[in-house]
Amino acid sequence: MKKIICLLLTLVLAFACSCSNKSESSSEVSRVSQVSYSDVISEEELSHAEESAQETSEEQEVSEQPEIKNITVSPENITADTVFAYCMDSHFFAYEKNTEAKINPASITKLLTALYALEIAPKELIITAGDELNLLLPHSSLAGIKYGKKYTLEQLIIAMLLPSGNDAAYVVAAGTAKYAVQEDLSGKEAVEWFISNMNNYAIDLGCNDTHFTVPDGLAYEDHYTTAADLVIIAENALKNDIISKYIALSEFTFISESGDAYSFKNTNAHLHQESPYYLECVTGMKTGSLGKYSLLVSVKTDEKTYIVGILGASTHTERYENSSIIINALIEAEKAERTNSEIRSYDRD
Repeated sequence: MKKIICLLLTLVLAFACSCSNKSESSSEVSRVSQVSYSDVISEEELSHAEESAQETSEEQEVSEQPEIKNITVSPENITADTVFAYCMDSHFFAYEKNTEAKINPASITKLLTALYALEIAPKELIITAGDELNLLLPHSSLAGIKYGKKYTLEQLIIAMLLPSGNDAAYVVAAGTAKYAVQEDLSGKEAVEWFISNMNNYAIDLGCNDTHFTVPDGLAYEDHYTTAADLVIIAENALKNDIISKYIALSEFTFISESGDAYSFKNTNAHLHQESPYYLECVTGMKTGSLGKYSLLVSVKTDEKTYIVGILGASTHTERYENSSIIINALIEAEKAERTNSEIRSYDRD
């Protein structure tokens, strides 16, 4: 009997131990499961943290790019009526003088004339110079465009932008207008249509304070723009492949559709290596003169692209002296900011 009782007690104890081990095993599985789930959450959180750190690093890297807020020049050295330097990359004026004033841009008008002409007609369009040449005012700058001769629109734009040919501007306006309306308009009617619609085009671009009355800029009344609008016109001109190509050239030669040879030099002295005002960083734009002298230039530095405007200088050379001062100040400001950025980066390290 005692043996039987001992045997029963042994079986009961064995069963109890088995249950206890199962419970501990189940608890361990549960604990392991919980730990694994917790580990997954931690990995996701770590991934998000790494992404956030990367974004922060990228933002910090961008912020560490040389970023000048304004430049300082001696006021007595900037003598033109209106002067500005606009950064295309950061969209701000690094320098401003009298930029709220209305400006007569003179031949800088031709940038918008070229833009609108290429908006309504193909560059290959062949245009015959007509009676619109009779609308030219005395003392106009001429490219030698002849009545009855044939030119492509591209050739006329070259003749309008490099030597600043007023004759080319009128033929561009009349020729593209006739193409657009597909009507036999007189030269005067075609130019009037072109100017009216060019002003609407300027509004579409965002020029809210611009009104032009002629395609060449030789106008004394009701022909105006502003610094802000000139920036818009310049930015769009630089985006246009045809315009940006030719305004950057110091000279160019072509044979017209009538077989006549034309060779032009750009009126922008910053583009000519033999000029005392030559600047390698200047990539083009346009000159203008109407009583006073004006200049709009695009500038490509190591870091940024700028549009510099000098409007209303007293002499031909003064506009280049003013623009050279502004451009060199922009370059020096970038160098200084780059040095400061490197020092800040070194301090953090």
